[in-house]
Amino acid sequence: MAALKKVFQQVALAAAVSVTSVGAMAANPGQVGLGSSQGDFDVLLNKQDNIIINNLSDMVLASFIEANGDYLGAQNVCVGRAGTGDYRITATSEGGYVMSADDGSGGSLATTINYEVRFDDVVDGVTGFDGGNVLLNGVQYPTNFTTNLTDVQCNDGSAPPNSTIWVRAVGTDIDAAQPGEYRDTVTVTVAVN
Repeated sequence: MAALKKVFQQVALAAAVSVTSVGAMAANPGQVGLGSSQGDFDVLLNKQDNIIINNLSDMVLASFIEANGDYLGAQNVCVGRAGTGDYRITATSEGGYVMSADDGSGGSLATTINYEVRFDDVVDGVTGFDGGNVLLNGVQYPTNFTTNLTDVQCNDGSAPPNSTIWVRAVGTDIDAAQPGEYRDTVTVTVAVN
């Protein structure tokens, strides 16, 4: 008798799980009907507003020197957004847009080199710097930029770059600096608007 009671409990549990599962599969399950039955269910897609900046690479400032002695660097990057559209950009420097150099003993040289960062949502060469928008350290640029590329296109590399980032190091700082390898890290953030 105890064995039979255990079988009935297992069947009741299986039936309860089955009913619970069926209820989770359809918002309104069909009822038994003469010749037809009808039920309905919801279709859900949670579309994320994905965005990406891609093709960033380390920038060595030695390839283009302006007449005033400032060193310029540029790189073309790809900014894409799901469905395309507007975005904002922020550049944040670990050193506050100031490059420093290791003195070889774990400290830093006494001299530093200041620089600035600019951006535009067009592809332009290093000489297009003056047309770029100045990005203040850690401050989101106050107006929108627009991309006509999707996040997928920029992520898989199927699209060419569509924007330019420039860096200009101040020539007078370079002239006054001690010899060394000066560096800083810039984090670029693009965000949907």
